Amino acid sequence: MVSSRSVPVPPHPDGVRAKFASARAELSAALIEREDEVDLVLTALVAGEHALLVGPPGCGKSLLLDSVLARTGGSKFALLLTKFTTLEEVTGPVSLRALKEDRYVRVTAGKLPEADFAFLDEVFKGSSAILNCLLKVLNERAPFHG
Repeated sequence: MVSSRSVPVPPHPDGVRAKFASARAELSAALIEREDEVDLVLTALVAGEHALLVGPPGCGKSLLLDSVLARTGGSKFALLLTKFTTLEEVTGPVSLRALKEDRYVRVTAGKLPEADFAFLDEVFKGSSAILNCLLKVLNERAPFHG
């Protein structure tokens, strides 16, 4: 029996290796003495894991992450957290129209719940409400529905 649905062909491993090596070389050349950080972030990207970069201001953490995310093509959510950052800035505001209909719904367009990649700068400065929200999202990879 012949199916009209085409089966997606995975990319050739040599092509993926070449892209990875090219990205690594370009990022390492642009970010001097940051080869370990480049390797960490690219490895996390390939493995589908989170990366946490800790260091003094001005050492290229944001530049590295912005450069890597520019290559991915997915939707990105970026935010500098402070003690005054609200949960709505991360997850989206509550819909007033839905509240009028006795429904609690967040408008998540352009916010963390709909992003393919997230860059949260100064994450430890976030409020306890934000950190509790992120705990479930990061540990369990569960979408936020609050």
